[in-house]
Amino acid sequence: MTLQRMRYIGDGGEIRERVCCFAMIHQCEYTACGCAIPDSSIEDELFEAVGDEYKGRLKDVTCKMCIDIIMYYKGLK
Repeated sequence: MTLQRMRYIGDGGEIRERVCCFAMIHQCEYTACGCAIPDSSIEDELFEAVGDEYKGRLKDVTCKMCIDIIMYYKGLK
């Protein structure tokens, strides 16, 4: 699984970091929760990628929305 550390501005204006998973969709990189990684900036989109992508496991994902989406797809029969 390919992971990306992301920085988000929370509801109260605080900056939080999460680990998201992503996949290539329409030749662009998006997290499972729908954030576009290339050219993102915390000033414009309220999120940004931190560092480079890396390999990891599902247990390393800390973004609740990414986890919910993964679990949804895993539950399809």
